[in-house]
Amino acid sequence: MKEIPQSGDLVLSLAGRDKGGIFLVIKSEGDCIWITDGKVRKATRPKRKKHRHVQVVMFAADTALAERIARGEAVSDRRVKALIAACLKNKTGGESSCQKTT
Repeated sequence: MKEIPQSGDLVLSLAGRDKGGIFLVIKSEGDCIWITDGKVRKATRPKRKKHRHVQVVMFAADTALAERIARGEAVSDRRVKALIAACLKNKTGGESSCQKTT
């Protein structure tokens, strides 16, 4: 069964005009999630997307950020962009740090 994304997870968009992009989940409710990338989709205006149209890439990518989201505090676009950039940055050995972790 497919994992349902939760707040603080990084996801890969599988459908839509944002297909292929990495996003941070801001909110999860029912069969929908709200995502942001800090650039096009700012944290103040997240995109609603069905969770079947995304794939979890990293669970709780930043625990401090996930806790802030859970408390309902504002998330800065700068921090979201930095988190996604760190995920996409290649580590030594040619592997991406954006791997599914449990």
